[in-house]
Formats: sequence, C-alpha cells, structure tokens
Amino acid sequence: MKSMCDAPTKLEAQAYAAWVRGMWAFESRSWQKASDSLKLAKNVYEKLAEATNNTTLSSLFKGRCREIQPQLRLCEFNIAESPGAVGTMSELMELRMQMGEGGDSSVDKLISEMRASVTSAEVVTIEWGGMKSTVEDEKAKQVVQEWKQTEKELAQCQTAKEKMALYEKATADTRDAIDRISDTIRRKSSENADTTVLQSVKSYLEFLKMNGTASRYLAIIENTKSEKKSKPQDLLRLYDSVIEIYKEVSEIPGAEYDKTLIQAFEVKVEYYRAFRCFYMASSYSALHKYTEASALFDRTLSRIQEAEEKLKKLKSNSYITSETQNSLNELKKEVESAKITTRAARLASAAGVVKTDADTETETARKIDERPLLETVDEWRQWNVKESLRDKKTIPVAALPPAFIPMPNKPIFFDLANFHLTMPNVDDRLEKMQKDREAQSPKKSAKGAQSTPAQEAEGISGMVSGWGKMFWGGKK
Repeated sequence: MKSMCDAPTKLEAQAYAAWVRGMWAFESRSWQKASDSLKLAKNVYEKLAEATNNTTLSSLFKGRCREIQPQLRLCEFNIAESPGAVGTMSELMELRMQMGEGGDSSVDKLISEMRASVTSAEVVTIEWGGMKSTVEDEKAKQVVQEWKQTEKELAQCQTAKEKMALYEKATADTRDAIDRISDTIRRKSSENADTTVLQSVKSYLEFLKMNGTASRYLAIIENTKSEKKSKPQDLLRLYDSVIEIYKEVSEIPGAEYDKTLIQAFEVKVEYYRAFRCFYMASSYSALHKYTEASALFDRTLSRIQEAEEKLKKLKSNSYITSETQNSLNELKKEVESAKITTRAARLASAAGVVKTDADTETETARKIDERPLLETVDEWRQWNVKESLRDKKTIPVAALPPAFIPMPNKPIFFDLANFHLTMPNVDDRLEKMQKDREAQSPKKSAKGAQSTPAQEAEGISGMVSGWGKMFWGGKK
C-alpha cells in the first residue's frame, strides 16, 4: 500500500488513524492517551492544510482541526490537577456547546465534579415556609449548591445560548432531586416518620425548578429577539409560559408564609404582562388588524404604568433581579413608535393606498371562475395554470353531487284533507229531488229502494278495488 499511495495520502491516513485512537481513548476516559493522539492528528491536519494548494482539501483539513479542538480541550481539563487552573466555567460552557450531543455527558460530568469539589464540605441550609431546614440528602444538597454556583456562572456567560444550557442542566438535576425526595417522603410516610423537613425541602426544590424554567424561557426570548426571522407570535407564546409559571409559584406549599416572595412574583406577573400585551398588539398589526392593534398598544401603556408603580415599591426585594425600569422605558419607546406606524397604516388602508392581504384575497377570488366545465361548454374561458398549480386548484368538470330535478310521477296518496273540509248543507234540496222522483215513478222508486243496500255494498267494494289497483296494480 505504501508504494501505491503518495505522501499526502499517507499523512492523511496517519492523521485519521491517530484520531480514531484518540477517540477510543477519549470514550475510555484515558485522558492522557487521548490528548496525545488527538494532538498528533491535529498537527498532521494542520500541516496538510498548509501544504495543499487545493482550496477544497484545505477547508476540509481545517474543519477537521476545529472538530478535534473541543475534545482536546476537554482532555486538558481532566488531566489538570485542579480544573479551575486550566480555565473558567465560561470556557467549559462554551466547550459544552461546541461539542454538541456527542460530548455533553463528559462535559456535564466535569462541571458537576468542579461544583462538587467547591461545595462538598459545606452544610446546606435553606429557608422556606417560615422555617429553616438543613438539607441532608446528597442529591438535594448538590442541587441547592448548583443553583448558587449557577448564579455566579451566569455572570460569565456571554450569549443567551450559554444561559439556556446552564438553566437546562440545572432544572434537569432539580427534577431528579425532586423525584428522589418524593420517594423518601413516601417511604417515611409508610413508616409513620416525620416528613416536615423533607416536605419543606421538596417545596423549595419545586420553587427552584419553576423559577429556573421561567428564567430559561426568558433566555430563549433573549435569543429569539437576536434572530432576524423572529415573529411576534413566537415571543407571545413564550411570555405566556413565563406568566403562567410565575402565577403557579404562589401555589407552592409554604409560599404563603413569605410575603416578600408573593409580592415579588405578583410584580413579575404584571411586568411581563406588559411585554405580552405589546407582542400581542404587534401580532394583530402584522395581520393588518390595525384597530385591534391600536387598542392593545394603549393597553400596553397602561400595563407599563401599573408595572412601574409596583416596581418602585419593591426596589429592595431580593427576588426581583432581572426586572428593571430601563427595560420598561425601552418598551415604552417601542410602543410609541409602533402606535404611530399602526395609525399611519390604518389611514393608508382606509384611503385605499395600501392593499391588505384580505383585499388581495377577495380580488383574487373574484377573478377565479369556479363554474364547472359542463355548464360552460359553449364559452371560451381563460384559465391561469400557474396560479392554479401554486394554489393546488383543480378545474371542476361537473358539480357533484348533481342538483335534484323535479319529475312528474303517479301520485301515491289521495287528498286526505278533503275529509276535513266543511261542506254546505244540501239535505233540503235532496229531499225535494227525492219527492219529485217518487211522484213520477212510484214503482221504480220502490224497487230502487229495495236494492239500495246492494248498490251501497257494490259502491264500497268498487272503491276498495280501485285503491287496490292503484297501489298494487291490476290484472290486464
């Protein structure tokens, strides 16, 4: 094989072999061997990138170097006697995001070890529900200390994505700790043991989880705002989630004993309602519903004023950290600007200068002929094939199902209402006619009187047989 390959190919094969050995050692947690092999692979790829004149190969080799760098940096963190001597927590969080899903577990383990080494010997005490409690469960203790360490690490984060990663890791650990505490409470309850302290710790962990989840949503909002393709509807849903979580905080067992916490989260709800109202108005404005948008912008200003008044009363509250007056002032400026834009757009729409989407759809609907071809065979029709393909419209051939056509047919029922009609009384006339007949032919009338019952019977049977012929058909 050596005689069949040129020098660059041999070097590339050596670099790939070194990378495979390094990744095997990396997964086996042999950090020194992994570091040596990955360094060798990186150096070879760097030399190949410098030596080749092919820009495609050069970019490929440089990409391989960038892929190796996170694993190499993680090896350096693990090899060092003190992880803090190699880099800050900010570098670890950045490394975690660079490595993606493949190296998340390794970085998370290193972060946990760093946090544990800082706070393992401390006694953890919490205050919740009007009482102080010492946390004895190791997992719960680690989570409480993790949140304290997270607050310090957030100050080192430079992007919203780093904050999201921190909050996501901390909330996941908190959920695990809550499950573990719940199992302990169930076990001790079956033994009739006192679980007051454990209930207090569990409620405190619930508070940490909910507050961290809301903070994660706020980090997502910050990241979404930085993107150019963000829509008001996306931010509206996120603010809804934040408000719902802050409302649920006051329902945690023991929260009612802390008036400072209740007041702070009431202010938080009112604070973020102003932002939600603003993005709701922006959503209506994007849909060209300018009247509703204008009313919601006015409502936003009133909510901002209410939030400012409540925020001034709680300046020294320890729970209010990210809610500031400056943010409300910036929001107020955005509302004033959006109100002017909405008013101008509404006037332009009323004057017919600008066509809204609804007007365009109505005009297009008028142009499109929806009549079936069967009804317009004798007409020449112009069909826009491009628009029909774009809108996935088909040419209607016939109306289905067809309309009903009235057809003459043999009546099935007689006029039954005829028996309910009131007829004039003709008995006097009948008696007179009968007397005249008797006077003219007394013999015939007597003979006819004797045959009257037979005639009546014959008339009834004839009528019934007539009905039978009509309903069941007669013999021909």
